[in-house]
Amino acid sequence: MLRILIVDDHDMFCDALSRVLSRFPDIEVVEQASSLAEARAKLEVIDVVLADRNLPDGDGLELAATLHEASLAPRCW
Repeated sequence: MLRILIVDDHDMFCDALSRVLSRFPDIEVVEQASSLAEARAKLEVIDVVLADRNLPDGDGLELAATLHEASLAPRCW
């Protein structure tokens, strides 16, 4: 099972993407976050991060550095 974290500040987009991904039997959206700060608190339980580049508190790519520093690098970005 592939565990996904969606990081986007648009709730409608997150919900729609989550519904689409839930149709795949080997994918589970386990967390959603609307900011970098919120996402950083949820990184330990995921395999894949889908992050918006334009978040209220920065660029979603900043999560890559956080993941690598914490040795929590997901399989996909």
